[in-house]
Amino acid sequence: MLNWHFAEGQTLRMGVSRAFRPPSTFEKSADLYVQGFSFIKATGHAQPETIRAREIGYLGDFPALAMNLDVRAFSERIGGFIRQENDIVGVPRDYFNNEDFSIQGIEYQLKWRPWPGGQLIFNQTYTEIGTRDEGNALAAPKLASSLVFFQKLPGGLDLSLMHQDNSAETLQGAAKAAAMTRTDLRLGLPLRFGAQKGEVALVVQNLGRPYQDFDPGFEFQRRAFVTLRLDN
Repeated sequence: MLNWHFAEGQTLRMGVSRAFRPPSTFEKSADLYVQGFSFIKATGHAQPETIRAREIGYLGDFPALAMNLDVRAFSERIGGFIRQENDIVGVPRDYFNNEDFSIQGIEYQLKWRPWPGGQLIFNQTYTEIGTRDEGNALAAPKLASSLVFFQKLPGGLDLSLMHQDNSAETLQGAAKAAAMTRTDLRLGLPLRFGAQKGEVALVVQNLGRPYQDFDPGFEFQRRAFVTLRLDN
């Protein structure tokens, strides 16, 4: 990774990396039977996946506006993507190296401190997956957005509110792509017992409507709980 500080609070960065992922033990040696029939029989033919990643980015700090901006453009190339294949009835499935494909996109994050004790963080990522496989094409949402708000309240209370909004993506086991919108709330109160510190917090997840989460038969419902943390 190369960083170039061309002005006070202004930085350009560039990076190139290459990595490998060998097949897992299951992908190499699985021998799975379901109701007495051979469902997966790995032959060990899958070779390591490769990934080449390139990135160029900009980081700007603007103290007068109590704001900073981080932007990056990225391009990744996946080689020999390992996947399970064989939909022939009665023939066990195996793992093979599938197509090579690319992942390209732009991500930016804006942080703003509009008043004392408050902070807003906005993040968006645009992703395009170049593949012939319709399932892989939406393995990640084309547009993922999040907005986070932090606020220090009187009495030491910490308030955080996070909203996520993702466009359609293909979830595990699902025949159709599904979008996701979710809002979480957390309110924490610091505790002190002599020299010992801690926190009690109320967490409410998914204030909005239920959404499909991975398996199409499962919906993430609203849930609330209280946590207690004590530090040694």
